[in-house]
Amino acid sequence: MALSPNDLHDFANGRASSSLHPDLRALLAEAQSFELRVSGEEMPLDKVDVQGLNHKKQHEVRRLFPVLTRLGADVTHAVDIGGGVGHLARLCVKHFQWRFHTIDKDVTLQAKGEWWLKRSRDFDRSKLSFVAGELKDEASDLDRYFSESQTLSLGLHTCGSLAVYQFRKSLGSQRLINFGCCYDKTRPEELNLSEFGKSHPIAWNQSSLFLATRGRNFLDDKEFKLLRRVNDHRFAFHLFVKAHYPQKGFLIAGDAPKSLYEQPFSVYAIDRLSKLGLNLEEKERLEEFYRSTQNEVFEIFAAHLIRNIFARPLELFLLNDRVLWLNERGFHAELQAVFDRDLSPRNVAIIARRSDPFDTSL
Repeated sequence: MALSPNDLHDFANGRASSSLHPDLRALLAEAQSFELRVSGEEMPLDKVDVQGLNHKKQHEVRRLFPVLTRLGADVTHAVDIGGGVGHLARLCVKHFQWRFHTIDKDVTLQAKGEWWLKRSRDFDRSKLSFVAGELKDEASDLDRYFSESQTLSLGLHTCGSLAVYQFRKSLGSQRLINFGCCYDKTRPEELNLSEFGKSHPIAWNQSSLFLATRGRNFLDDKEFKLLRRVNDHRFAFHLFVKAHYPQKGFLIAGDAPKSLYEQPFSVYAIDRLSKLGLNLEEKERLEEFYRSTQNEVFEIFAAHLIRNIFARPLELFLLNDRVLWLNERGFHAELQAVFDRDLSPRNVAIIARRSDPFDTSL
């Protein structure tokens, strides 16, 4: 809390200033030792390839294609979970000539994908199929797409337990790529999966799972100021609800429009009180409460920044547990940082090749 605003900003970005306490500097360095080096290898895309792709998606495809090239030498078929409009599938068919099934529960996105497909002329459209459905843990008609000969199973940003569902469905596949996200939506039984995880379990809860999802990299000056402003309003509102509605316990105020955080605290608080169905308060009373809690709000913000140090190690523990689970089932699996975290924070892929014949007893 004694850090200057600039040093505080540096700390939020993982940089240790000379004024930082030695213990915090050591903790920061230890957490950063968990980082994986991003190779930065990219494959160029032409003007036709990037049609329909935003900047983030273009970056992900450019970085993912070299991985697919190395992994897919003997692949003839691929399946993509949550493929949406199917841009990635379309480009894979074009560049690798794979047969491709893209699965998504959003039929509106798939209809848009079908529209794109009808207008594409630079690849064999017969090799790309859209499959409407939601991947679940129990057996379903979707299972057959994962067990075809020489199949690559792909999950780009699989939310919560969906990553584990992909692993179970893909035990008969030859290759697997998975990017996890939204770990706070993971079911408890999908945690500490491996034998190592069971013998060295983390007592996961919603807070630690949410933290694993929140690991971020560099914040520029504008982003850091916004972070301060958002947390300033949120923490003050939390203290207000705690003081005036203790019987309610911990209430989640939810995300507000960015413009609302630019307003005085009272405007934000009245909007959130309305959303939660609580009694509205006078603006003057809210502003007085806000002024009286600024020291405590800053204490919470400082603790928030220290807590964030553990985000990446927690994420990598969870991902390594999944890697070990796959290895126990005949895959050679490993972690690889593929995307730049500034553009795609959930940038670590689980990349797996089947090394042994599939054992159905596992």
